[in-house]
Amino acid sequence: MFNQGTNGYSLSDIAAATGGPNNNNSWGGDGAWWIIILFLFCFAGWGGNNWGGNGTTADLSYNFDMNGLQSGLNSLAGNTAQGFYNLNTGMLTGFSNTMETVNSGTRAIQSDICNSTMNNM
Repeated sequence: MFNQGTNGYSLSDIAAATGGPNNNNSWGGDGAWWIIILFLFCFAGWGGNNWGGNGTTADLSYNFDMNGLQSGLNSLAGNTAQGFYNLNTGMLTGFSNTMETVNSGTRAIQSDICNSTMNNM
């Protein structure tokens, strides 16, 4: 029945049709198909989020505009911080100079009082 010449199926025909013991589908073993699926999901995208799928020049222009806006806001924040730093430094320097002037005057008055007391003695 199996090997009857041209009228029946040979053993190799039956093995090919039923997926015999060494049938690897030329993919190097069982389960190697996941590489192809992973490749498709990575580079073809998932649900329209692919590389250049639905993107238009308007979307690209919008993204560049938002990047420019973000850069402008970052610059504004940096300039504001620098302005407050300069204001703080100026106030600290001003108060330091004022305190030095007051202390210098106080030392001069104390020195004069001390000299006057010594002369009176």
